[in-house]
Amino acid sequence: PTLALDKVMFLQNPLPMLELKRSFILGTYEKQWKATLAHRVVELLHSKLGKLTRLYTQNIDGLEAQCTDLPSEKVVNVHG
Repeated sequence: PTLALDKVMFLQNPLPMLELKRSFILGTYEKQWKATLAHRVVELLHSKLGKLTRLYTQNIDGLEAQCTDLPSEKVVNVHG
């Protein structure tokens, strides 16, 4: 399975990696995953305490978008 995650192989043929990650990709699309307590704490830093300047995230799951009190202009995605 690690060969499917190889960058060179992915650039030549992304299908093995996409198949390997199918459940994650579909779960993200179908909103199967829920924001965690950590996501909610960051949301509270903004909404209740006014202490959030920015949220830098490398996550690709988009769970911070479920935190409706977290303004999108405070979220900075630092992944590809």
